[in-house]
Amino acid sequence: MLRAGLALALLAVLALGASPADAAGGRIRLVKDIRPGIAPSTPTELTDVNGALLFVADDGANGAELWKSNGTTAGTRLLKDVNPGAGAASSPHELVNVNGTLFFVADNGVHGNELWKSNGTTAGTRLLKDIMPGAASSWPRDLTNVGGTLYFVADNGANGLELWKSNGTTAGTKLVKDISARFGYGPRELTAVGGALFFRYEGQGASDWLLGGLWRSDGTTAGTVQVSLEIVPYGLAAVGKTLFFSATPGDGSYWLGRSDGTSLGTVLLKDFLWDAPRELTDRDGVLYFFAYDNAHMHSGLWRSDGTAAGTTQVAPLIQSDPDLPFPPHHLTNVNGTLFFVAPFVWNGGLKYSLWKSDGTNAVMVKDVWPTHDRVQLRDLTNVNGLLYFFNDDWPIAIDLFVSDGTAAGTVQLRRYFSYPAGETPPHGPVNVGGIVYYAASDGVTGRELWEITRPE
Repeated sequence: MLRAGLALALLAVLALGASPADAAGGRIRLVKDIRPGIAPSTPTELTDVNGALLFVADDGANGAELWKSNGTTAGTRLLKDVNPGAGAASSPHELVNVNGTLFFVADNGVHGNELWKSNGTTAGTRLLKDIMPGAASSWPRDLTNVGGTLYFVADNGANGLELWKSNGTTAGTKLVKDISARFGYGPRELTAVGGALFFRYEGQGASDWLLGGLWRSDGTTAGTVQVSLEIVPYGLAAVGKTLFFSATPGDGSYWLGRSDGTSLGTVLLKDFLWDAPRELTDRDGVLYFFAYDNAHMHSGLWRSDGTAAGTTQVAPLIQSDPDLPFPPHHLTNVNGTLFFVAPFVWNGGLKYSLWKSDGTNAVMVKDVWPTHDRVQLRDLTNVNGLLYFFNDDWPIAIDLFVSDGTAAGTVQLRRYFSYPAGETPPHGPVNVGGIVYYAASDGVTGRELWEITRPE
């Protein structure tokens, strides 16, 4: 259930002239102007680690480095200058929390882009392993938490891009399996399903085609096996203990498939002909997704229980074709309510707004900006049972909204300064200990860290 009574509370505070953010969980405030003035520090990679916010920012002196915040101005500080020197940036990326340890990729100016870890302290932020020794980079990517073990893809200079794992120690950071003797593209779309890892493997050239398809790993060399060669999956998603995916068999058709990790249990469920199933999302152990309905010639919301007969359309969304500039997208589960962005007919054309589904039908929640069609909703995020999102009205402004799933309870919290061409858009929101953090610019400061605090 979404938070009861939010709509009435929002109306009440609006009538009193108070901030609607008060009813949505607290007050909006700038946490810290990390790079004073209009120049942005551009916080990104906002990540919850043991109730603290770890992120990447550029204070104008140290370059893009790792920062930490407890939500106070004084408690928002540079955690470690990984690449020391004026303006020398280590550019941390791929931040992921594994059982309270932050893993990330950074370049300290000596070892190239390699795997690092942090326990949230300066002393505890260190290079975990120089996988490709020397100044060259192993370029770790697809960092994924599988049952408390970190899996990732890296190149040690001898085996090419292959599957690795780490338990947080140098000795325990090791190659899982050298799948191909050639330097191919390696594992892709690492996905945790229960306690197992699934991925698709891409070789290089015709000689590696037998290594393609769907793979599964239990973290051992012998237990890293090819599940299916014939089915080449993408868009991998976990729903309970089942893997769902999209697949293109090679004849131009698009299928929904599933796998239990065995060859016999890896099957194609339904052919969608022209449009691959998209945004595969778990709702209470049932898969929901978008696809183009060949029979009725429109995009729709679908569901699947893992059987062909149980793969059915929940609701058509609009009579249109699959080549819409922005088909239905941003499918987000908020305590059992599915929110998403979809088009509707407006002034003889199409306009996008907020929709929801209870799993049996779909309805529009609200036209969040009724005066014009310049609406680009994005970054839909579940925080404490409420939906937060941005309306990107570029190049005019960007607006932070909150919704409880009702029209009255879908309100604009604050308008922010739009980002210049070429600059990254606002980042977030994320939930850290019940506080909503995000990055935005109010036109006085540049892109900086903001929060909606807990109610008093």
